[in-house]
Amino acid sequence: MRSSVKIIAVVFLTLGVLGIFVLHTRAQTSDDIDVDCDNAITTMDMVACADKRYQAADARLNAVYKKSLQDSDAEGAKILRESQRGWISFRDAECLRYRDMARGGTMAPLLQIGCLADMTENRSVELENTTEMLASQPDGIFWQSSAPIVARFDCKNWMRARLGLLPGTGKSGEPELSVRVEVGTAHIDLPVNPDGQIAVCKPTVTLSVEESKGSCPRLKLEDGACDAIYLSWDAKKAGLSSSRN
Repeated sequence: MRSSVKIIAVVFLTLGVLGIFVLHTRAQTSDDIDVDCDNAITTMDMVACADKRYQAADARLNAVYKKSLQDSDAEGAKILRESQRGWISFRDAECLRYRDMARGGTMAPLLQIGCLADMTENRSVELENTTEMLASQPDGIFWQSSAPIVARFDCKNWMRARLGLLPGTGKSGEPELSVRVEVGTAHIDLPVNPDGQIAVCKPTVTLSVEESKGSCPRLKLEDGACDAIYLSWDAKKAGLSSSRN
């Protein structure tokens, strides 16, 4: 996953950007430089420390990527390889843009290598979250990996609540997405539709519990775009009812 320093050097020399010799020399010797990265002061030391972080991030990403490939079927692995190649191209171009913000200055290498480290670390998290999500969803529902909420939603029994995304197909044959909230053995599906009365406007949702004296706990579903949806336990139907207030 790691970019070739020699290739980067050629690119920047072609563009007439100064200071690439510093990055080139540093990248070849950063493993041998003894720097206290908690107290790095000089730009060269900070660059060396950033490069060490990038190397560690790159090693982790290689391991995560390999596992993601192993956990994918043939078609999924093909798509993942294409995605990863595209991501590497984007990352490298984006980090060149960061370097260009300090064109010709001593901070240029630090901006570039810091960007590479940040984006590589984030990519590992993305792949890990996706792999974990797919591996644990044999029912086709992508449950959030956050800790489940437990409360006496019916005022009697402790029940667990959790939140997930449910892909599906609409009446017209078009793909559609719903948000599923499950409490105990009951659940409710809310479509992702900005124009719906009781619907979620965006799939980036969060679930929390609200408690008040004299009533059972209820769930609050928020997407950051529309008004919150409140889910309460309906004893008559032994399930959930929804409202905007």
